[in-house]
Amino acid sequence: MIAFRYLVPLTVAPALLTGGIYLCLSRVIVTVGAEFSRIKPKMYTYIFVGCDLLSLILQSIGGAIASMANNTNSRDLGVHIMIAGLISQIISMIIFFALWGDFAFRVKKAKNAGNLTGQAPLYENLRADPSFRWFQWSLFAATLLIFIRSVYRVAELWGGFQSHLANDEVTFMIFEGPLIIIAVMMMTAFHPGRIFDGLWVSAGKGYRFTKHGDTGADDKIELIERQWQ
Repeated sequence: MIAFRYLVPLTVAPALLTGGIYLCLSRVIVTVGAEFSRIKPKMYTYIFVGCDLLSLILQSIGGAIASMANNTNSRDLGVHIMIAGLISQIISMIIFFALWGDFAFRVKKAKNAGNLTGQAPLYENLRADPSFRWFQWSLFAATLLIFIRSVYRVAELWGGFQSHLANDEVTFMIFEGPLIIIAVMMMTAFHPGRIFDGLWVSAGKGYRFTKHGDTGADDKIELIERQWQ
């Protein structure tokens, strides 16, 4: 029973990391250009954090059932629920990758065609900062590592706790702890709070600066909500 109790936080913890990644990508999209995204930036938070919440609930319920089970049938039921939660997380991450890749492709295409216009002036310095580019790569790498780990966890639990993979220490030491540690280190090295600095809140709300009036020193600059095209 003690082993099962350790299994629950080990299984559900990465879902909390992906929730943070979803929040970061929505702000990256606002910074780079929301017009290149298939869905509204805020929808990344609503949709994928919601999927993460569902995954967390299923994994927690499954883990609780497995940890308190006093017979094989109850234990297997808990494991199956945990697997369902992990699979839902994997599916949501695949969709997330697809939307992210489509966004990156459309930005690259517009850049090559010289059509990168309409980007919010508020984030001009942020876009020009090399750290912002490294932040995006670190975000992608961390997401990929968490995805690989989640696939491993499904394979591990699929055969039950008595399977060879579930009891293989070498694969556990490769695909469990190290992948998450590296992902956390990358997200810490390029922490969004440091990269975005004072623009984190405005990017989360989809704000940009717009100039009115003439082009002199007295131009009025006001904060407005970005309209969805």
